Amino acid sequence: MNKFIKQILYKSILYPVPDKLRYIFSHYRMHKRFGSHQYLMNLKDPKTFNEKINWLKLHHRFQAGSVIADKYLVRDYVSKRIGEEYLIPLISTFNSVEKIDYSKLPSQFVLKPNHGSGWVIICPDKNNMNKEVYNRKLRNWMNLNFYYLSGEWQYKSISKKILCEELIQELENIVDYKFYCFNGDPKFVQVDFDRHTRHTRSFYNLAWKKMDLSLLYPVAEKDIPEPKGLNEMIEIAKILSKDFTFCRVDLYDVKGKVYFGEITLHPEAGSGPFGSYEQDLSVGKLLDISHLKS
Repeated sequence: MNKFIKQILYKSILYPVPDKLRYIFSHYRMHKRFGSHQYLMNLKDPKTFNEKINWLKLHHRFQAGSVIADKYLVRDYVSKRIGEEYLIPLISTFNSVEKIDYSKLPSQFVLKPNHGSGWVIICPDKNNMNKEVYNRKLRNWMNLNFYYLSGEWQYKSISKKILCEELIQELENIVDYKFYCFNGDPKFVQVDFDRHTRHTRSFYNLAWKKMDLSLLYPVAEKDIPEPKGLNEMIEIAKILSKDFTFCRVDLYDVKGKVYFGEITLHPEAGSGPFGSYEQDLSVGKLLDISHLKS
């Protein structure tokens, strides 16, 4: 569905509907679409990972959420906790597409709005870029409120801007290391391959053994060697996740140099189908929300 149509439908039809019903509908739609047999959620007594994530979306809202969801403000948040050397160098920020002067940008760069997830433009060679395509994408994103697309409260009130960052690795070598952290304790890593072409992903435990686990995308056929900075990334994930009941800490390892990517509170907005109900349940057992329910 076109994102603008979805936003209009959400504002006019779904927004007046209670959050709980919207979350149940989104979960049902995604699981039905991807052939999962676990369509309906139990939010009264959540047990699976997706059920608990949606319970958190519904009941656990806190001030820092909008800070860590903002790709600009989170930089200061991260810098104070682990140091600015882990931040991808920022070239500039723009309040609108019209403010971007491409002639002043380096030969390679990344553009992304601060108020969404998965919205990114990678320019490996400015001489071959299509500025009109870039601007059209950015305008579309700047006209959207990610809250109306994902139902995630933390995005609703972000003040929009466009970030321009350095491109820290070659396009074909971009690998994300996403640490699933439960009450400040990283348990396993999601590794995404070819996100902008043929998206696959695999899961590894902290001893770097591949897990029998899949989420939304096909399991990658290729294996990836243990990253040089794995131990450092684990320690960073512990520090950045210690204040959260659950979060996913996304990092990059570029030839042994670790960079911060983002902090995610609700992976796949709590609607991503696992390979089986048993997998969803197994991951859910790691997420203890009992202290929030009392």
